[in-house]
Amino acid sequence: MRSRTTSVPALLVMLIISLGIPTIVVLPRLSYPLEFADLLYALGRIVGLIAFFMFTFQYVWTAKIKIFERLRSFDGRVAVHRTLGFLGISLLAFHPIFILLSFGLMGIPLQC
Repeated sequence: MRSRTTSVPALLVMLIISLGIPTIVVLPRLSYPLEFADLLYALGRIVGLIAFFMFTFQYVWTAKIKIFERLRSFDGRVAVHRTLGFLGISLLAFHPIFILLSFGLMGIPLQC
């Protein structure tokens, strides 16, 4: 059985893609100078997109696709899946917190 360290390169590639694409999408839309509330809102958007990409990669990575089966054993792919799941759930928990904090700082009422 392979150790969990064999899945580190695949995890790094997926994390780089997960962090890069949302950052490229959100950062050009920011207007400068930023206030703290704007920064929190942008951070909430980026965190939500990163969590989405991590969950998407989990499904693709653990699917029975021949290319991935040749690259890594199922145990190695499950180790990456477990790590991405933990990071994705953590980021998903922070997404609404950042958005709601930014709304509070902007003075947007949070009631219906």
